[in-house]
Amino acid sequence: MMHHVKYLGGLFDTQNHFGKLSEAEESKGLVWRTIVSALLIWLLSGLLFYLFSDEMVADLQAAGIGAEEAAFTINLIAGGMAVFMAGVSVIVVVVAALVFWIFFQDVGFKNLFIIFSYFLPIFILVTLIDLPFLINFNMDLGHSITSLAIIAEQIWSQPFFVAVGSQVSLFYIWCFLLQVFALKVNSVKSIRYIVTVTAIVYLIILLIVSGISTIEMPQGV
Repeated sequence: MMHHVKYLGGLFDTQNHFGKLSEAEESKGLVWRTIVSALLIWLLSGLLFYLFSDEMVADLQAAGIGAEEAAFTINLIAGGMAVFMAGVSVIVVVVAALVFWIFFQDVGFKNLFIIFSYFLPIFILVTLIDLPFLINFNMDLGHSITSLAIIAEQIWSQPFFVAVGSQVSLFYIWCFLLQVFALKVNSVKSIRYIVTVTAIVYLIILLIVSGISTIEMPQGV
């Protein structure tokens, strides 16, 4: 039996799509879809960085760098950051599969990698949702319109809690639900075990990322 990697099925009909994954001897479409997803992330990351590069160009020009040199430098940095984001997105899938393989060895690393590869199109879709808001309302690149960042800013003044709110987004919740439903039909573990382990790991990641974001925030934010 072969598992056909189809993003629409996996994202919107998760249990049925992944229902036969554990019985599949091989998969089809994983490699090229992962490559295309990484390329789309590269394009979107480069575009976003370029659109928000005016301030950096102004800083470079204020430092005495010519307009053409400043523009070239920004384009170079944008390209580098885009490549970095594309590479990191694939690495994150690999690392996630390795981490959860510790708890779900019955699923297997390969099948876990397949499940987590569906996080890439989720990231792309959420970024596309955010794009018009980022452009028209000058939103912080670190915040998603689908996150709780705005609500957190109104409730708390502490940067850490604002950072936590900015991480709780459609991307985060969608990934969590997809993973739980995919594991439910592929693991012999109980649903309570699946939800508990997944929630704990996600919470740890949430706290770590929020802590790093807080450290990187400018003083006074």
